[in-house]
Amino acid sequence: MSHDPESIPGLDDLEPDQPRGFQPAEMITCDACLRANPPTRTNCLYCLAVLPVAKGAADLRKPTLRPLEEWEPGFNNVLVQGQTELSPQAREEIATLLRLQPDLVQLILSHAEALPLARAASFEEASLTKTRLQELGAETIVVSDSDLLGEHPQPRRIRALGLSADALLGREALADADLRVSWDDIYLIVAGRLVVKRVEVEENKFRSGERELIDSWELSDDEPVVDIYSRERDGGWRIAARSFDFSCLGEQKKLLATENFVSLLQVLQTRSPNAAFDDSYPGLRKLLSAVWPLAQQTQGSGWRRARPGKYNIAAVTISNNETQFTRYSRLRHYLRLQRD
Repeated sequence: MSHDPESIPGLDDLEPDQPRGFQPAEMITCDACLRANPPTRTNCLYCLAVLPVAKGAADLRKPTLRPLEEWEPGFNNVLVQGQTELSPQAREEIATLLRLQPDLVQLILSHAEALPLARAASFEEASLTKTRLQELGAETIVVSDSDLLGEHPQPRRIRALGLSADALLGREALADADLRVSWDDIYLIVAGRLVVKRVEVEENKFRSGERELIDSWELSDDEPVVDIYSRERDGGWRIAARSFDFSCLGEQKKLLATENFVSLLQVLQTRSPNAAFDDSYPGLRKLLSAVWPLAQQTQGSGWRRARPGKYNIAAVTISNNETQFTRYSRLRHYLRLQRD
């Protein structure tokens, strides 16, 4: 390695686009914890409180867009329509801003459906994201989780239906009375699939702390599901194929739940003249996972005896998409209500 002092670049030789540090006077003091933060941040680096905007620093601010925990309420930047006319440079800058893979951003931007493009921890950060995306040519709206979930985070679970001439009757488990919605009042039907994946890993743990993979198993299961909405913000009804009594189909009822589910969807569409039908979710799961990741839980399943005097350790990771599907379903309902 050369130790020639003349070979060490000076400050004037650095590339102009290299990141620079900020002077003490440029730093922003958090009102909550009184610590100094770079003027590019919207939330405190230490306590996550919203930072004030320093004079002349508004153009320097960039959204952090940290991954949120499943229980954390968020604010979603939803792309209102496809943006196929954006230049490759603009798409690259959007990918860098949102910390997403460029090919995923391209797919989201080119899709006709309104899809989430980013998820922020605060309204201020989501608003900043909206401004930065607008500067790059992508129009978004901010939709909070409270807008999507409202007072009913979970839909009503319907176990059986009654099909009268003028209304759809829904029966919840252990309920004393039926729910009722007029066929004319059914506003939106969103079909999808609930997918649960279970990955089990068995490892050999050495005294040094290193681990050796011994074996792994992966099981996946999916179930057809449909959400039914009226114009009310009441969370809607949800029908899952395996926990539903298809007796309402009468003579159309068959042996397999999957076949009965298809027949039920046809009945709902035929009898609901004012309802829009949306079955786009299965084809959008990958794009949605970029912003709304699957819920995941990992837990140890204890020690396993491999042979006399030898034990391995096992762990199980379970992921499911129910929260993701609920957000997508509610987004479709929210957007249709906004348009009408």
